[in-house]
Amino acid sequence: MRIVGFALVLVFAACGGGGGSEKSCETSAQCSTAAPYCSAEACVATCAGDLECPGFGQSAAEKFCVGGSCEACRAGMNDCAGATPVCDEGECRRCERNDECASGACASDGTCVAEASIAYVSPNGSAMAMCTKAEPCSLTRGIALAPPRQFVVIASGTHSLPATLTIPGTRSLIGSGTRPVITTPVNGPIIRLALGADVTFDHVELSGAKNTPTGLVDGFAVLCPDGNVTVRAKDSVFSQNAGAGIEGRKCTVEVFASTFTNNGNAISVVDTKAKVERSTFTSNQTALFLDAGLFVVTNNFIFRNQEGIDLFANAGTIVEHNTIADNTVFGLRCQAFGTPQTFANNLFARNMVNTPPSTSCSYPNSISATTDIGPIKFKSPDAAPFDYHITAGSSAIDLAAATQLTVDFDGDARPAGAASDVGADELP
Repeated sequence: MRIVGFALVLVFAACGGGGGSEKSCETSAQCSTAAPYCSAEACVATCAGDLECPGFGQSAAEKFCVGGSCEACRAGMNDCAGATPVCDEGECRRCERNDECASGACASDGTCVAEASIAYVSPNGSAMAMCTKAEPCSLTRGIALAPPRQFVVIASGTHSLPATLTIPGTRSLIGSGTRPVITTPVNGPIIRLALGADVTFDHVELSGAKNTPTGLVDGFAVLCPDGNVTVRAKDSVFSQNAGAGIEGRKCTVEVFASTFTNNGNAISVVDTKAKVERSTFTSNQTALFLDAGLFVVTNNFIFRNQEGIDLFANAGTIVEHNTIADNTVFGLRCQAFGTPQTFANNLFARNMVNTPPSTSCSYPNSISATTDIGPIKFKSPDAAPFDYHITAGSSAIDLAAATQLTVDFDGDARPAGAASDVGADELP
């Protein structure tokens, strides 16, 4: 009996008994999903070190033991590179934001831009510096480098240009840290785009453009002249520009998640295409002056300006799911060229005139509230900081017609209920 009992103990130990394991092993391939890691010749549920990776059923890329499981990368350890440079919850993926890259710039293909392809600029940068990360230069110098560098990473602080800065070619101006401010003490535009230019402003503020005292309206943050020119703004601020935030003349304009405040015209576009999404317009003389082009205006908050949207629209223009409120002249004044046009799912509230009479424009499935805005249940329409998101019980909930828009101003999914909500905000 004593010999048999001893033999049973040996068998029990060899099989990993008493250690929380399923069976003995030499590699993880001999383990299971329930206990995928081979540790000390026993299959266990958690790994203890990198040598136990990858676990059963995992790929060779999952070679790091992190918190008891094998993963492809570790946060802050530079385990990811190339086409998938960002470590996100143990997996390498493409970059989505500039601040996910050590270089400060994420390319459109999701790779991190190499430092050698970037001009680094700072408020106190020299006009003679090399524009490297270690030796940043002035913004004027960064744009003038030859050969040009497509990406310009701009350090926080105020960049005061000595004169209007003309930007040629394809460029991305990217702010780092607290949004940097670009301005100039001289009259006229802060930035002028050269013919053929394609320029993106990302996480920057352009402010303080002044008109020439002789009466010329030229105080533009960005002047985009006639020609094959494109200007893009993302996560940027345009403030206190006497003429306009963006002045586009036969110039393609694309604006996303940006703020325009205290400008003459926030955006003025003539004879071209413009796409304006998920942006805020407040305290401007005119939020959007859109004349004789093809326009897409969706998911914007347009409030407390003098004029909201002044629209002269060609067929194919879309103005949908905007909240347009408390503008002192009108909300949306519209004239359509050719056939009459409809602009659905907009929320007009307490503008001096919500929508001036028009025989060519109509607004189905929209709300037009005059003095009584109580049923809409805005978050804070009467006290600063003003907030025109809707709250529970709003009359705008589930009232919209079917739409191709799948998110709202904040990126929340549409619809959250039986149908989408009217206006820029979808109540989650």
